[in-house]
Amino acid sequence: MPPGPELAAFTTVFRAADAHRVKRNRQPVSCTACQRRKTKCDRQKPCGACEKRSESAACRFGPPTGPAGRLEVQARLARLEEMVKDLATSGSKNPDVSGNLVKPGFGETLGPETLGDGTEADYHGATSWSALVESIRDIQNVLEAEEDMPPPPDEPADVALPDIFLGDMAPLTMKEVIGSLPSRPDADKLVTTYFNAKFLAVPFVHVHHFRRRYEAFWENPEATSFLWLSIMFSILSIGAMIAKVKGLVGPLLLSVAEPKFYMVRSAQCLITGQYLKAKAFSVEALMMFAHSRNVQKEDSDPTIWAFYGLTVRLAQRRGYHLDAVNVSTNITPFEAEMRRRTWFMIQSSDLLFSFQLGMPPMIYQEVCNADHPRNLIDDDFDEGTEVPPSRPPD
Repeated sequence: MPPGPELAAFTTVFRAADAHRVKRNRQPVSCTACQRRKTKCDRQKPCGACEKRSESAACRFGPPTGPAGRLEVQARLARLEEMVKDLATSGSKNPDVSGNLVKPGFGETLGPETLGDGTEADYHGATSWSALVESIRDIQNVLEAEEDMPPPPDEPADVALPDIFLGDMAPLTMKEVIGSLPSRPDADKLVTTYFNAKFLAVPFVHVHHFRRRYEAFWENPEATSFLWLSIMFSILSIGAMIAKVKGLVGPLLLSVAEPKFYMVRSAQCLITGQYLKAKAFSVEALMMFAHSRNVQKEDSDPTIWAFYGLTVRLAQRRGYHLDAVNVSTNITPFEAEMRRRTWFMIQSSDLLFSFQLGMPPMIYQEVCNADHPRNLIDDDFDEGTEVPPSRPPD
């Protein structure tokens, strides 16, 4: 049966809240005044917006209390309590001359001239005026108790979330990068040691291209991409591992740290360079990091398969699985050949680790049209030159 006209405005007052509604539980970083006005807050104490309005004293930071600030909520509750008291003492009905129920507007106080003769109820149930007044007082007591609690510590505005894949590693600054490197002569020896390792050097890092960027880094570190720095630290890590096995660390390489130290720096450079956004060098940097972890493990590490799996997705986002002509006309022949080398290594790693773990591979050949890399060494081609045909198989 539908409610009468006098109850239509109150049919949703006591309706239960939606149990499936997702509530926001994130701590605010703006002051309560800026939250209420929905204006930008610079998070100073007091903030610039409150200072411009000459309301520095009202600039407060705290947990969310709803659409309005805590002080405004308490003020509204106080006004609501007074209204409920007036209604409780004067009666709940106020007929006009025509016999209809006249409801006061929000914020209006019923004066003696507008009140009719009401009857007081002897029984006070759960929804009576006195019960409503007690409920309002309970809410006010809760708000006052929360005010006495110490405020939560302020969180920095630009806190980077931990990387769910590489772990909770702090981003690097360029000063920390430079401080982590060995001396220039020792770094040169580690790089040379890596590229001379026939079965450890990967083909998707071109030796001449890397050395040019390596020299540019030492001349102007600030202009270097963090993702390329991740590649460099992975190379230093493998070079340090080879030098450690040969007993060169210490007698000949005095400033070289442990291989794991450079590996951690490589991961931090990945996070600082935001590798998950599939930027330039992101695929090669993550592949190089996975390769450095793989070659330095005595036993097979099944987690490395996840690194190669993520590399597959990043490479697909950058179109490495497609022929360069189908991706962009701005890709040079050198870049196209290096993309083919990278994708070939990704396919090989995906098949190898999937077979090792008894899992299906992630790459489906039906959606790939990238050609195989040519049988060339790094001395056969470089930036600004044409890529020659493949060498004979022998």
